[in-house]
Amino acid sequence: MAIVAGVDFGTLSVRVSLFDSKAGRLGTATADYPLQRSHDDPDRATQRHADHMTALEAAMKAAVKNSGVTGDQVEALAIDTTGSSVVPVDANLNPIDDYYLWCDHRSYKEAAEITAAAHARKLEAIDWCGGTYSSEWGWAKLLHWLRHNPDKRAQFASAFEHCDLVAAILCGITNVHEAPRSICATGHKWMWNPAANSPTGLNPERQRGDSASYNPARQGGDTNAPHNPARQGGDTTSAPNRARQQADSTYEAYPSDDFLTAVDPLLTGIRQKIAGRYGTSDQLAGHLSAEWAHKLGLKTGIPIPIGALDAHWDAVASGIRNGDVVNVVGTSTCIMAITDACGLIPGVSGVVNGSIHPHKYGIEAGFSAVGDAFDAIARRAGTTVEALSKGLETYKPGQTGLLRLVWDNGDRTVLVNPELSGVTLGWRLTHTAQDELFAAIEGTAFHTKITLNRMAEHGVPIHRVVNGGGIPQKNEVLNKVYANVLGKPVLVPETEVTSLGSAIFAFLAAGTFQSVEEAQDALCPKYRVIEPEVKATEKYNALFALFEQLYFGTSLAAALTKLSELARK
Repeated sequence: MAIVAGVDFGTLSVRVSLFDSKAGRLGTATADYPLQRSHDDPDRATQRHADHMTALEAAMKAAVKNSGVTGDQVEALAIDTTGSSVVPVDANLNPIDDYYLWCDHRSYKEAAEITAAAHARKLEAIDWCGGTYSSEWGWAKLLHWLRHNPDKRAQFASAFEHCDLVAAILCGITNVHEAPRSICATGHKWMWNPAANSPTGLNPERQRGDSASYNPARQGGDTNAPHNPARQGGDTTSAPNRARQQADSTYEAYPSDDFLTAVDPLLTGIRQKIAGRYGTSDQLAGHLSAEWAHKLGLKTGIPIPIGALDAHWDAVASGIRNGDVVNVVGTSTCIMAITDACGLIPGVSGVVNGSIHPHKYGIEAGFSAVGDAFDAIARRAGTTVEALSKGLETYKPGQTGLLRLVWDNGDRTVLVNPELSGVTLGWRLTHTAQDELFAAIEGTAFHTKITLNRMAEHGVPIHRVVNGGGIPQKNEVLNKVYANVLGKPVLVPETEVTSLGSAIFAFLAAGTFQSVEEAQDALCPKYRVIEPEVKATEKYNALFALFEQLYFGTSLAAALTKLSELARK
């Protein structure tokens, strides 16, 4: 029996859960942090690092208390976060500005410039992230920051994904070259791709450096020892020098300096500054420092694995295996799949070796607004989604006469166009906000079908569809609509899985389980199954044909893009 802490940083709060390897979830606590938006710039979405860390302290202490255990019983912790949520730091890893949160779209121009340059120079890495670079991703956000903060450039030493910076800070790491870098985050969001970018075409396995694997025996035994990078590789080279040597090889998996300079000279030499220890989540970031052990109420030296993006670990917590697609439905949606081999998938935002499961290819697609779109509909009506949902179970397919394209925060997959905005067709004077909510649920289901069709067309096996994330736990109408639109059974975990993915990797770090699959078998909840209804599926097939025509039509997209341009003038 072992106890670990799973930490999940979401868009508006952090959730900490303690899990027992036999009894499962013992207790949970959350703590909120503010999101800075601007009426003058709706693309802006930032958060403060200090707010995140204060919330983590509060949630960890409350979770321990709620679990009925003591902090010294926790044997490991693991962290997932949103992404790309990017923060610039100084030479000591101190943030020098607020996070650019994943949903900050101010860098839409930078993303377009990166995309244009990538195609002009035939950069192979752009094809592996769907053919279009997004304003939700790291290079675009960093370039936007560099352009708009000339007074802070002298302080700039590096930029971090949220999951990597938090892990480094908890481990007491202050050297950029020693800091962990998640292949999950850098592969999907920064075009870190050894096969596509390395001048020597090195195998990705050889690009992961010598970060320690989970097996405590291979780490030198004591998992309670303070962080000491030199112990993890069996190398007598000093830790900073060895880390710097490793970083010198791994940063080459980014697009070349020539390419980045062609985008903007401000990016010259930047890839060397985002060096570090690149690894999958079966490798350690380090061990909890004495300072943060005291702040969190835990014991010093417990292992912390390299982190990952929240939806990827939610997919693991949902029991993902080869042939599964997991829809992690929350404020946005991430559509996740794993496979032993995979080629390019146009319009799908990433195919990365080791990103979801450390030893498989991870595929990520998704939508930039789902729960957020539902909330906006309710907010405009002066009510809540919960209240507006009452009675939706009586709605029949297509009965509203509305067709909703849920582009309210742009299109992430498969058009990859942040300039698109939400469209509802078929309005009459008698329509209600509840009608729009139902049409929006149908619209997200249709968009899911578009995405799964694209994945299947490019060789991704889809045998099971799992609706993970928070919304499927409390919205049975959504699950039913998805099953009917997809014409497939939809599996829903019987209990919530948020922060379970983090716990699974924490258990592996503690040596409790020897594989992801062993941990899943022990901890993942069973499913309840929502079967499709034949007549409903037939009706939705007809509606989907219309949706597909509108979705891929160029006139509508051109009009929406022009509207967006005019609004900014």
